[in-house]
Amino acid sequence: MACADPCPLAGVKAFPDPQAALPAPDYGACDDSANITANGGQTGTLTPGTSCGKIWVSANATLEFDPGLYVRDGAGLDVSGLGIITGSDHIFYLTQNSGVPDAIAISGGATVMLSIDAGGPLPGILVYHDRGSTGNVTHRFTGDSNMELSGGAYFPSQTIHFSGGSNPSDSQAMIIAVTVEFTGSTVVDFDDVTTANPLLAQATLREESSGARYRSGQAVPIGCDRFKSNRFET
Repeated sequence: MACADPCPLAGVKAFPDPQAALPAPDYGACDDSANITANGGQTGTLTPGTSCGKIWVSANATLEFDPGLYVRDGAGLDVSGLGIITGSDHIFYLTQNSGVPDAIAISGGATVMLSIDAGGPLPGILVYHDRGSTGNVTHRFTGDSNMELSGGAYFPSQTIHFSGGSNPSDSQAMIIAVTVEFTGSTVVDFDDVTTANPLLAQATLREESSGARYRSGQAVPIGCDRFKSNRFET
């Protein structure tokens, strides 16, 4: 059962993109195209820049991100198997100028603790996937993963999927996406969200026929026998 609180709303109209005017950050060509793999209890630190190599963190490894802008150009991020990523004062921008689009995948008891750069070029935004990216990309947070996120997750052309006990309940986060899906023991409790970005407006979740897919808008509450849903800042 996917749960959030309070109840979802029925009869919600599609909500316009509240970040339609948000520009992409300025960035250069790839600084590095090598994949980065951390596992077996390893620890490491990454510095800001543009990368065309994918990041894998697993098997109790820890990867810390120094403050700044991280551009993932055709390169995803995969954290699994009790892997940990952490840091503060970040912006992650996903694009595909140098390759096919890739996604974020958090699973297998992974821990993710990241926060925004409130004084950066995109205030209030933690993760931004290029709205011009092509391909059917789904960002997945699954398998008892734990997330402490501060800031906006902006996926204007993509889907975000939470399932299998993923728990973002300690987050002060905003989700803006074409589709947000919740299945299988997911707990969502995003309260008291604040943001430095004046483009963000408050919206409300609705329940579609599946009972676990939500879009933002305004409507009348429905029953909560099967699903509960929270308000999101979008």
